[in-house]
Amino acid sequence: MKIYKVGGAVRDSLLKRSPEDTDWVVVGANENHLLKMGFDRVGKDFPVFLHPHTKEEYALARLERKTGEGYLGFETTTHESVTLEEDLSRRDFTINAMASDESGNIIDPYGGLRDLKKCILRHVTEAFLEDPLRILRGARFAAKLNFSIADETIAIMMEMVAKGQLAELKAERIWSEFKRAIVTDHPLVFFKVLAQCGALPNLFPEFNSLFGKFFSRESHPQNTRILLLLDRKVTPERDPELVFAVISRALFLYNQEDGELTASQMNSFCERLKVPKKFKTIAKRATAYKLVKKEFRAQLGNDIIALLDVIGGFKNDHLLPKLLLLYELELDTKRDTHSYVSAKELLAINNAVKEMNNSDLIQQNFSGESFAEQLKIKKIALANDTIALSAKPHEV
Repeated sequence: MKIYKVGGAVRDSLLKRSPEDTDWVVVGANENHLLKMGFDRVGKDFPVFLHPHTKEEYALARLERKTGEGYLGFETTTHESVTLEEDLSRRDFTINAMASDESGNIIDPYGGLRDLKKCILRHVTEAFLEDPLRILRGARFAAKLNFSIADETIAIMMEMVAKGQLAELKAERIWSEFKRAIVTDHPLVFFKVLAQCGALPNLFPEFNSLFGKFFSRESHPQNTRILLLLDRKVTPERDPELVFAVISRALFLYNQEDGELTASQMNSFCERLKVPKKFKTIAKRATAYKLVKKEFRAQLGNDIIALLDVIGGFKNDHLLPKLLLLYELELDTKRDTHSYVSAKELLAINNAVKEMNNSDLIQQNFSGESFAEQLKIKKIALANDTIALSAKPHEV
């Protein structure tokens, strides 16, 4: 029996990155061997074992044969006779088809080291064709590592798209890959690869026109430029909700402020892929607000209160800081940033409104609609006063 470290852990170690997790392959053994050593079996589809102390995953060397559609449509064979090279041959890309032994020696039967040095993703064998999820994984790895994809691999991906194999993918798997891709350092690469192989209109038709326009020229149209934020680290740790808000906002701006069209597209996306509620909520808010210009004095306070209402102001809501950051980031794309109410001013107004004493309205016996109307008037006045106060130092 021999045990090898495999896959992403080997790749990341060679790239001097911290691996997300460590996987191991056991050659020359069967299930009984591992159970006697104290390993716990997990996994329904094929046997994976947890180390009794480290809890890392160990899998028996295996072969796979396509037997049906979908992610689970494979017949798996595990046997003591399956070699390491045979096990590695079923993996997606050469850079993920390397192993290291107990002495740290690299086993690389498919040229992973060569492709790693060239920053290329290349499929290992024609078995790549059997799993359409690998199209999404390829795009995600390209975004994570900022690698290009080999021409022959792009050709295979295009062939899979043309055969309609993407229809086999479950919504949950597509959303999972999407969510992981948008928090990489280069999420635009994810969409670019999908556009390159023709998968974008199949997987994410709502964004196809937006990204198609964005990638079609070197000088990005103004209404798509906010997408450039995706390649900036907007937070120390990439926040999937915030990145999703940026994409949603980009779709809104691309549609020339046609809120109904954007809402329909985002609803379609979220329903089809069973997107969690918190992502639906931030997308809805991100596509509904409008930047507030200070020059429109007559309606300034009203516009500010309307904006805060839309993005969840006046509530103890974890999405509000993210939407204020999105607002600020969007302002950074403008040449006349100073002409707009800032995110800092919006936050000050939001906090002032939350602390506002409304006892005077109660004493005047306002109730129901009349109370709501008077409260709105009071909020607007407070917003105007706050903006006026913040402007004074600049006018001296």
